[in-house]
Amino acid sequence: MASKSRTGDRNEGLGTPLVVRGDVAVYPPVHKGSVLTVPVSIVNTGAERAFYRADVHVTGPDGFDVVLHIDTPVVGVYPGASWPTELSTAVAGKSVPAHPTVTVDNYGRREYRD
Repeated sequence: MASKSRTGDRNEGLGTPLVVRGDVAVYPPVHKGSVLTVPVSIVNTGAERAFYRADVHVTGPDGFDVVLHIDTPVVGVYPGASWPTELSTAVAGKSVPAHPTVTVDNYGRREYRD
């Protein structure tokens, strides 16, 4: 999907990003029963197709601590295109936090080379 701006039409209708790092935007997590789902959108703002990787780190009370990995190694993301996804997690024996802390770690972007 083509998009116009990081905070405009690029958000896939998800609202305001909670965290933005480079071309990766993470939106507020959503509770789905005992699972925490984290909406993510990658928008290639560059002029070349690019491959992305990032870790979305989610923490909360009572030791809730999980790292969710994003990787777009197969075809990459074309310039101006978006790649929306959802990352889901549950931690055995831990309650899903109502207001988790979310960060983006180990962000990487690599342009496609012929």
